[in-house]
Formats: sequence, C-alpha cells, structure tokens
Amino acid sequence: MKKELVEDAPLKEQVIHYVHKTLSEGKVIPSYGPAELRKTTLIFILQIEFTKKYRPNDNICNIVWNIYNVVHESLSRIKKSRIPGLI
Repeated sequence: MKKELVEDAPLKEQVIHYVHKTLSEGKVIPSYGPAELRKTTLIFILQIEFTKKYRPNDNICNIVWNIYNVVHESLSRIKKSRIPGLI
C-alpha cells in the first residue's frame, strides 16, 4: 500500500480508497479474515496503546492505526452484506 500511495502518512480517505480498490480487484486484505473481524487480539490493542503513548508521531504507526480502523469497518460492512449472520 505504501508503495502505491507514495505517501509517508496516507490520510484515512486514501486508505479507504485503497481498501475498496483492492477488494474490487478481487484481492484480499492479508490478516483480515472473519476471526479477526469478530474480536481484536489483546496484544494488538496493547501495541496500539503503547505506540500512541510513546510514538504518537510515527508515520508507520499512524498507517497501522488508519488501516486497522478503515479495514475493520469496511470489511465488517461488506461481510455483513454478503454473508448475513457472519459477524
């Protein structure tokens, strides 16, 4: 994604566009299967909290936060519309 967007810190809207484009091309978002959409692991939550506290201006961390928020929300909406009762 970072190569395609050619940004150090893509905006949330750019991440949304990238996710929708990737899905419309029939590709998948790695590490975002049904299990990951149901419940976020505690270790990931702790990592996010740690980086927000100690690395708030880190571009990679900001990308991860945006991806987590955007992908989770987008895929939840898509999966619910395609497979009722999945989530």
